Amino acid sequence: MMTNVATDPEQQAELIRQARGGRAAAGRHFRQAAQEPELLREWVRQNNVMYGALIAIGLVLVQPFLTTTTLNWSAKVCVIAFAAAIPLLAALVLVNRQETFRSRVADSLAVRATRTIAQLLAYAGWSPVSGTSIGWPGW
Repeated sequence: MMTNVATDPEQQAELIRQARGGRAAAGRHFRQAAQEPELLREWVRQNNVMYGALIAIGLVLVQPFLTTTTLNWSAKVCVIAFAAAIPLLAALVLVNRQETFRSRVADSLAVRATRTIAQLLAYAGWSPVSGTSIGWPGW
């Protein structure tokens, strides 16, 4: 149940200004935190663990489908998504090794796009839509 509260236009405009100022302050705080070298190194380490875990999950989920002769649509989605995601994730692990070596984060459009695509494909291969997630009926 939602409650409507009547406010005057000046008060509403002030609330909107405060909300915009809060978002701008949060963006400045995030950009400032992103410049700290120790925080950047921690992000690289966490990304490395995440990419390795997604590769391991992909290998575990795809392995049973390699010996079957026919696949239903959910198994095909899983296999195709992880077949595309695993090489991208492996490339991102190598990029992370280079980032660790150079002590800076790669900020190119190709790396950002690869991160997004690899994570989306890994999710698609492991999502409840594909029928391969833990707890899904028939797992």
